[in-house]
Amino acid sequence: MSDTGQGENAHPTRPAIPVVDQTGGASPVEVLGDSLVRRTANMVPYKNAGRFLGDAPEDENKRRVRSAHSLMWRGLYCDEPFTGTWPDTVFVSYMFEAPETRDRIVSALPLGVTYWVPTEELVGPKDLVSTAIIARIRGSGALVFSADPVTWASWWVPFECDVALRAGKPVLALDPPEGRFYEYLGSPLDVPTVAFWVAADESQVLPILHHMVDDRGIRVVNLTDGPTDKTSGNRRKKMLRMVWDQGGYPVAFWSRAAFTSQAMRDCLSLAGRVTIMYAHLEPVPSPGPMAPQQLYPGNGLSTVNLVDNMIVALHWLCRRNQLELSAGRSRYL
Repeated sequence: MSDTGQGENAHPTRPAIPVVDQTGGASPVEVLGDSLVRRTANMVPYKNAGRFLGDAPEDENKRRVRSAHSLMWRGLYCDEPFTGTWPDTVFVSYMFEAPETRDRIVSALPLGVTYWVPTEELVGPKDLVSTAIIARIRGSGALVFSADPVTWASWWVPFECDVALRAGKPVLALDPPEGRFYEYLGSPLDVPTVAFWVAADESQVLPILHHMVDDRGIRVVNLTDGPTDKTSGNRRKKMLRMVWDQGGYPVAFWSRAAFTSQAMRDCLSLAGRVTIMYAHLEPVPSPGPMAPQQLYPGNGLSTVNLVDNMIVALHWLCRRNQLELSAGRSRYL
């Protein structure tokens, strides 16, 4: 598996992800409607001068009672607070919809540490938001975030933590009640998926899958098997079970051709009540339990912009699956 973010130009002959946008290519479009695309590269460095930047509301404090001691953090962090040498610059990973978590992190940083805070900016139809995020994390000495249930709801924080781990950067989690940081002891996340698609959509699907594998470190276990309607039922069932057992998440590339494909429907029937991520190449209704991801252009976003959403969502879903599996709980019903 390649490092996250590595090799953006390592495959010059590989087909690029099709750029289909509704802006005419004249100017960038402002990202407003989707929280998954709101983490961008307009990074502004600040010096922590020791000023407390604001307190969380009382109801927010109540929601954070479990903090780093809840299931999602238990056993993953050093027992003792971080007392090592702080790097000159850190990347602050936080949920845009909860800026108070960012403020708590900043107020807890040692004096003199420079930190990078992602902010909203204009994103063009050919831009992968994650590319700029990855570059900034790789250029920082560590990543810091807040270990609380509010942050856990963010799609981007697990992805950014994984980028830092793959780059060999320390990942430090703030325990809000204590105001102290704890170092993460885990490894980079394994993101396994089994992808379903039909031969009619191969020209759209393969560039996306190769980007996921080669540039973002996602493990597509059946990439070399070919389209679903050209693969045996036994093989499809085996791949599904493999991904489930490893805490992965299946992805079905959904289109009119997929909707009418009996082989695709047979394959999806194997999943039963398991939730599948439906990556919509066209606006076609999804069958059964679903985690929909739009890949066709709309709301000012292109296919390239939206591929980032899907990759980040896969990281979050796989991390959740694997945490629950490690706790002896199945989330497949």
